[in-house]
Amino acid sequence: MALSGVFAYVTPAAILIGLIGSVLLLWARPSALRYVGAAMLPILVIAIVLASWPIASQIGSAPALIAALAVGILGYGLFLFALLKYVGNKAEMSSRLHEYNALLDTTRMERDAMLKEKALQQKLPARVAARFQLPDDESRHIVLVQGEISEILNSNFVVTPDVIINSENEYMVLGRLFDKNFSGALRYLDAEKDAAHKVIDDTLEKRLNEKLAAEGVSPPVDLGAVFETETAGLSQFGVKYVFHVATVRPSRQRGFKADLSEIPFVIQRCFVKYLKLLREGKDITSMLFPLIGTGDGGASSEDSAREMVPSIVSQMNSHKGIRETYIVAFRQGDLEALLDAAKASNLVAEK
Repeated sequence: MALSGVFAYVTPAAILIGLIGSVLLLWARPSALRYVGAAMLPILVIAIVLASWPIASQIGSAPALIAALAVGILGYGLFLFALLKYVGNKAEMSSRLHEYNALLDTTRMERDAMLKEKALQQKLPARVAARFQLPDDESRHIVLVQGEISEILNSNFVVTPDVIINSENEYMVLGRLFDKNFSGALRYLDAEKDAAHKVIDDTLEKRLNEKLAAEGVSPPVDLGAVFETETAGLSQFGVKYVFHVATVRPSRQRGFKADLSEIPFVIQRCFVKYLKLLREGKDITSMLFPLIGTGDGGASSEDSAREMVPSIVSQMNSHKGIRETYIVAFRQGDLEALLDAAKASNLVAEK
């Protein structure tokens, strides 16, 4: 077979193989196929040489052969340059798209975290959220109530505790009358007010100070110290006593700090105070707790609930006269923390 015949078969095959290599290099996903394409692409050089040879042979001179080969190789070089430029741009675009998607994912995660945190901080309407039977006594309960204390007490459909626990600092300094915190709300609710709802007698603070003076106590007091005061304005809601219990320590320029390890002891002292009043003939069957240390104390709802729920279960098992203990969840995050703690304590929810 003449050399030109060989060229007639080999040249198209070489061009086809080279073009297939370029296609694989361009469009194959990152895999072994791209390496195959990179290996096949240089065969185009052979195809160019084979295609240029008959042309140069017809012209019949060495310079013409060199010129034909140079033009062919230059053409291949331009084609390869354009190909690599396209691949590079595609890789850069892919890298930028990956970075954009990563940034988008981060932004989405931050947004979701922000929305979740906002949902956890959402205030709840006043109602009973869940009732749990004590493991050893199905007739007695731990009840999770949600909402602000003023709304809970003002509603006839929520709860009417005999005792409300007021989580205070070692100096027994109540929240101000119009503060949004639990202590301030109790102080306002217990105050005597005129027809225009203006405070005319700050009874909760007055009676607390009288109690401290009667017992010869000068603040600061020890953590866990409990001082009971009879109610004034709160009595209209069925509340008979407020137990003021020291749960947080103040620190100069740092506010208050809750010691969560003291929560079981604090709860025990509240039940001991209940037992003392019971022995004095007082009719007390229910108590209401806020989440201890989660306000100015800086503790998380999860940590406070994890300490409180099993401690309350233990004390209720020891003090049979308490029929129901209420725990208040002010925000959605508080409620979820209490529900998790109740589940961890193997409490059975009523349907």
